[in-house]
Amino acid sequence: MDKRAFLDYLAFLAASAENLKLEPAAYGQIRLIDAAARIIELAHEHNILRDDDLDDIAKDIHENMFLLMTDPEGFDALLKRTNVKLAGMVEKN
Repeated sequence: MDKRAFLDYLAFLAASAENLKLEPAAYGQIRLIDAAARIIELAHEHNILRDDDLDDIAKDIHENMFLLMTDPEGFDALLKRTNVKLAGMVEKN
């Protein structure tokens, strides 16, 4: 991973922590699941880890992470789906 990508991600996390003081508490869930997708993308882009299942998880997150605003149950399903998939991957490895 290059320094710029690392610093961009670190700045995203720090800014997210600061902004949570001003945002509704539920936004923290969006920021955390977005951070998970960004980690997957960084690993893929920098040839740290390439995995189709992880890429599918990141795609699902990006397509559905704002459901919290319009469909809280759909957002909860996204979180559950993501955790089940990741737990399964952890068990296999």
